[in-house]
Amino acid sequence: MNNGMSIKCLNVHTTTQCTLRCKKCGWSFPYFERPVNSDAGLIVRSLEKVFQVYDYIDDFRLAGAESFLHPDIERIILASAKYKEQFGHMCIVTNGTYLPRQSIFNTLQNLSCKVFVRVDHYGILSRKYDEVISTLKRFGIPLDERNYNETEQYFDGWVDLGGYEYRSYSEEQLNGVFRRCRMPDDCSVLWDGKLYNCQYCVSGLKLDKIQMAQREIVDLFDETTIQQKKETIKAWRDTPFIGCAYCYGFDPKTSPRIPAAEQMV
Repeated sequence: MNNGMSIKCLNVHTTTQCTLRCKKCGWSFPYFERPVNSDAGLIVRSLEKVFQVYDYIDDFRLAGAESFLHPDIERIILASAKYKEQFGHMCIVTNGTYLPRQSIFNTLQNLSCKVFVRVDHYGILSRKYDEVISTLKRFGIPLDERNYNETEQYFDGWVDLGGYEYRSYSEEQLNGVFRRCRMPDDCSVLWDGKLYNCQYCVSGLKLDKIQMAQREIVDLFDETTIQQKKETIKAWRDTPFIGCAYCYGFDPKTSPRIPAAEQMV
């Protein structure tokens, strides 16, 4: 592993399209007015910048709502694989409701990098689950299964982040939410040519639910140097974000949990 700047996880946002409408979606995708696919060309150009900022990413994740619905997902997968020396593995998350076209399986099968598909099982909602699993196995593509059903909830269910309501935290409480949250140390998000530290915050920004300060966003294509971008990212760990005041926090130990994938009516 490179001794330079590293991170545990990067979520590359691909699309707000989804086959489910989960009330407590951690990305708030059902609340977007219309589904939008990220520009594949911009993602490809952004990756070159990302891997100048980050020397190493352990978990390089193509994240959507449902990434396999992106019409150019194969182009994004292939472009990502070029940086295989700088990530531990590529992960694509799917919800078991949709069977991707065969060309996507062919693309994944022929990659030279370490890749796996994470399939979340939401009981009867995941109507294509068995087909997805059997097809992945037939193509020899590694997979990771997580169960969220009536009898088993992976990670004790989803973490309830809140819903963008102002929490009126004291300074001590706000700092506690921030310090216990896994986001500052674990994860970044690439969305439309910019890096963010928190998926909840960037979704809230896109939905006009909350604001983000300039220090909370790294524009990969602005005039600042790569070193300046790195310094901005390092400082993310120091001070709560604006969005922290609207969130319960993502604390694996104490954050409230809810049953996964409860659907909007």
